[in-house]
Amino acid sequence: MRTVSRLLRALLAAAVGAVSLVAFTAQPADAHFCHETVNPRANPAVGDNGFPNDEFGGDAVPGGTSTSPGVNGNGPINSDGFYLVNGLIFSHDTPIPYPGGGFSWPTTAIKYTEVGGNGPPKVTDNIGGPNSVVKFHIQATGDLYAETSKSAGGEFCGVPPPPF
Repeated sequence: MRTVSRLLRALLAAAVGAVSLVAFTAQPADAHFCHETVNPRANPAVGDNGFPNDEFGGDAVPGGTSTSPGVNGNGPINSDGFYLVNGLIFSHDTPIPYPGGGFSWPTTAIKYTEVGGNGPPKVTDNIGGPNSVVKFHIQATGDLYAETSKSAGGEFCGVPPPPF
């Protein structure tokens, strides 16, 4: 009887240990964001004004991470439209589906272009060649927003308006 009791206590201790290990090593859910970054064809120098440990060495467009995109002359606009996105992204109030399925984007380098006309966002993966860090080009009729839509107060990720 004493051996069975010890065995049960050992199993219970192992179970509690396993649950504790899972609880302490679980990663928090990824945040929804759009971080401005540089045009990779511009051969950016490594800096520290962008998103840490990104594919571009931490560089952002002039304005950096503590200001709106392009505040040194362009207003809140990322003139090249290059962003690192994660989570839910929108063209104004239209959700943009991830090409791999669903609507939640893993951390991905994109080029976002605002275009004229109507219609759903167009996502293509043929941008910059097979070794490009920019994985997708999104063309849509509204500005880019992260986390929630424009009308729900999402994070604004400005790009230039269409040239017409």
